[in-house]
Amino acid sequence: MIFAAAFAACLATQATAAQFKILIATWRGCEEACNGFQDYLNEAGIDIDFLIRNAGRDPSKLPDFIAEARAEQVDMILTWGTSVTRGIAGTLDGLDDPAIPHEIPRVFTVVSDPIGARIVESFDHTGRNNVAGTFNRVSACCDQRSFSLCPELAALTHSLRP
Repeated sequence: MIFAAAFAACLATQATAAQFKILIATWRGCEEACNGFQDYLNEAGIDIDFLIRNAGRDPSKLPDFIAEARAEQVDMILTWGTSVTRGIAGTLDGLDDPAIPHEIPRVFTVVSDPIGARIVESFDHTGRNNVAGTFNRVSACCDQRSFSLCPELAALTHSLRP
């Protein structure tokens, strides 16, 4: 929820308007991270219209989400997952791509390896304007320590995700 708190503080200082719009783009529906983001901002008393869009695991829908975000002049796009984030925020290889909404702040969540997916340069410096986010991978140091403390612990990964 750190990114939601930072965003709430940003909104509070950025504008005096009573209402904001955030487009939330998901890969397979709004789940805990998506719901928690909305809950946090609602509980903070910020008046926000959330436009929730589900790609249904179909990347061909992502350009329509971008078009809608631009048409609706959203204040931010929250992306869920690596596929949606790459499709909406783009990668370091497409910093000049006009199809990417560089003018809209984009926050990603539930991305397993944003550096390997070329979404950001590093955790200290994104190398991008208007792009920040969280990842959902435990560091190798923590993994090794966890396995040594609990030999019955296992980790499942998806071979198609960077």
